[in-house]
Amino acid sequence: MVAANLRGANLEGADLRMADLKNAGIDDTTQLDAKWRLVWVIVSHTSFNRDLKGTDLSEAKLHRAVLSGANLERANLGGADLSQANLNSADLAGADLGAANLSNAQLRKAVLSQAKLNGTNLQQADLSDADLSGAHLYQAVLHEVDLSRADLSGAELSGADLRSADLWQAVLQGVTYDEATLWPERFSPPALPPPDDSSDETPGETPGLTAGEPSP
Repeated sequence: MVAANLRGANLEGADLRMADLKNAGIDDTTQLDAKWRLVWVIVSHTSFNRDLKGTDLSEAKLHRAVLSGANLERANLGGADLSQANLNSADLAGADLGAANLSNAQLRKAVLSQAKLNGTNLQQADLSDADLSGAHLYQAVLHEVDLSRADLSGAELSGADLRSADLWQAVLQGVTYDEATLWPERFSPPALPPPDDSSDETPGETPGLTAGEPSP
């Protein structure tokens, strides 16, 4: 649908999930649901510091979208294509990014605290200096991701793929993970303690541990 002429078209109620609306010919005569008109605006125009708090952008194609500094707090981006998007310094706290494609995305200094990233593809994304505290990263693909200086305290990493990820000076205090979690080669994650029904500690947690410190 790239560069398609949609002027005067009636697309109300149309299923535009994963439709590429970049540079599509849309104007006031185009009848289009508000969600997809917003998607068109985002992908066709620079959106620095845009306020999109709580917005539904699920399953939208936002490939290479410029959303640096945007407020996407608690936004629904589940299943969206944000590959190669610029989300540097964006606020995605509490956002739903489950099963989204964020491969090669720029997320430097982005806030993703408490964000839902279960099953999300973050391969080769730049998350340096990002805040991922309390983020849910169950079975997330973090292969070759730059997590240098990122705050992952309290994050859920069960089943996550962190092979070849850069965890230099990343904070891993209180992270949880399991035997299916894949770590970078020669990286020493927090040791999993043996099961103990009398213990109040969650398996996989080692209080006060920062990436790169030796396991106890």
